[in-house]
Formats: sequence, structure tokens, C-alpha cells
Amino acid sequence: MINKIIIKKIVLSLLRIGSAILIFVVNPIQNTRFFINFYKARNISSARVKKDVPWFNYEGRIRSLIDEGLPLLFFGNKTISSSMTGSDLFVRKDLLNRIKKLKKVYKFPQSFIGGGVFPINGITALVTLQRMMHYYQFDKIRDYFNSKDAGNRTIVEWGGGYGGLSLLLFWYFDNLTVVIRDLPNVSIMQYIYLKTHIGNNVNLIQNSDDKIQKNKINLIPTNIEIDIETDLFVSFWALSESGVDDYNKLVNNSFYGASKIQLITQMGDDKFPVSKKINVMLSDDKIVSETVPGMGNNSKYFEADVIQFIGDNRD
Repeated sequence: MINKIIIKKIVLSLLRIGSAILIFVVNPIQNTRFFINFYKARNISSARVKKDVPWFNYEGRIRSLIDEGLPLLFFGNKTISSSMTGSDLFVRKDLLNRIKKLKKVYKFPQSFIGGGVFPINGITALVTLQRMMHYYQFDKIRDYFNSKDAGNRTIVEWGGGYGGLSLLLFWYFDNLTVVIRDLPNVSIMQYIYLKTHIGNNVNLIQNSDDKIQKNKINLIPTNIEIDIETDLFVSFWALSESGVDDYNKLVNNSFYGASKIQLITQMGDDKFPVSKKINVMLSDDKIVSETVPGMGNNSKYFEADVIQFIGDNRD
């Protein structure tokens, strides 16, 4: 009897290839341009990225993936799928219903770069599993700015995955500066993905003398210290998975001076001490919170004024 895990891998691989072909056929001109840009962008050298950083084993796998030549359908890589893109064949009904409504409002082009997968039970929505959660997160951020014109404001995303959410932000908003803080080699991967789609509108910070560029997506590796000021701080799972020291630094720095914070966090997972610290805030009736669709009771979204969130949490 064939192992169920092997069957799932085969089905997922077929879905990934089939989804990529379907996405390409829907918009062949645009995706041909993405395809050419991808192979140009992935030649970037990561030689200047330091290796003496936390999560070295994870970072080492990302580094190897880049040095070997980032695959076109890199979402299927085990390290990427387990930490960023997922490997589910089906999507929960509550998330699917939410996405169908949001798709009527936001018309984002679908890219086949990376190899997003259409869920078996939601293929007619023509939104990949990887983008579905980004639609949900994007809608929360859109509520904050309350306009397509962001008014020359800045958003910091702590932990940006492969860059999918920031890409939607760039495509939608005018006059918005995006900053992603992430592990050094993850920043390189984000650079490749984002440069594929938006060209020179992505700025990779390589040393502390580099400057944040307005109205672009700025990638700042966590091993580089640079002055950052923001209006909105967001982190979807990444903050709750961070180390306590990083969390305390952000609290003491008032989350780069942000006025508002939006988070998705695990519900007090023992593996992530910071998630327990964050969950203490969920008992405050003034905090806006909700269960994240598609995640059961495992994760919650919440937003708050930074002053309210910090409270007595400073060191």
C-alpha cells in the first residue's frame, strides 16, 4: 500500500504544476515577463550577508536554496512550505467564503512565480492557498489606511515570508513606504521574488549607511541596525515566533514609533514564549480581536494602539 504521505506529495506536486499552468494561461503576457524577470533577479549575490545570525540551521537551508539557484516553483521546497506557504490540499470553508467576498473588492493579478496551489475545494475562486491568507491580512491593513492613498505613511512588517503580502500592498496603495524586517537570507529570497514583480521598486538594505527609500518596499535584514520610523507595525505569526530578546527590544522601542499594531499570534503555544506574552493582551476588552478564518482556534488576529499594547510591558 502506498504511504498516504507519498500520495499527498504526488497530488500536491500535480496541483502545483497544474495551478502554475492555469495561472500562466490566464495571463500569458504578464507571466512571461515575470518568468524572464525571475531568472534575472535570482542571480543576485548573497555573499555580503552575514551568517552569524539566529536560526542558523533554518537560514543555512534558505542560503543553500539561493546559492543553488532559487527554483521557479520554490514554494514546494520543504523548508519554505513548512514555514511560509503551507502544503494543504483543502481550505476551510470560513476562509474560502471570506476570500470570495474580498476578491470581488480587490483585483490583484495572480502570478505563477513560486508555484502557488489552488485548493481542491476552492479552485473556482482562482486564488492560491498562499495568497488567501494575504488577502485577509491585506484587508485588515486597508482598514487602517482607509484610503487607496496612504498619505506618505510607512508600514513595517516584522517577518515578511517570501514577500507576498508586501507585494499586494505595493500594487494597491499610493504613497506608501513598506519596510520588511527579516532574517538575512530570507531578505535575499524576498528580494528575488519582489524584484521579479516590481523591478527597481524594491530596495535591499546591505549596510547601516543605506537609506530607506520612500514609496518602495525596503528589505532590512535583522543583522543590520538602521533608524526606522513607522505609522503601522504588523506581524502575522512572526513576532510570536521571535525570541524574547527581539520582542523586548521592539517593545522598548515602541515598535519603531508606530501608533497602531496589528498581529496574528498562536494561542499560547508552549514552543513560542512570546506568544504567551502577547496573549495576555487578548483579555483586555478594549483590544479588537477575532479568530483567524481557516485556522480554527489555533490563531487570533488583534489590533491595538501601541501605547495601549505596551502598557507596563517595558523593561
